[in-house]
Amino acid sequence: MTDSCSRRLQSDASNSGIVSGTVVPRPYSLVSVEYVGSPHRSTAAPGLESYDVELSVTTQPSDGPAQTDRRVCRVYDYDSHVDWLPGG
Repeated sequence: MTDSCSRRLQSDASNSGIVSGTVVPRPYSLVSVEYVGSPHRSTAAPGLESYDVELSVTTQPSDGPAQTDRRVCRVYDYDSHVDWLPGG
């Protein structure tokens, strides 16, 4: 599960400079990832087997100071799809 979350974080960072839709993302690099606690079964909709783990992520935008935020990584069993939810 943590491998799926880490791969998604790396993918998000590597694609952060690609312009898509009406929002222009700020390019950033991934500085550190720290997992907080153990994965546990999520409270997603019934029938969608998934697990959540909270993590602290530090990113470095190309034009500003490093930023650290907490988020929840939700990984679904059926295809290892990853969703981000607010941490806390």
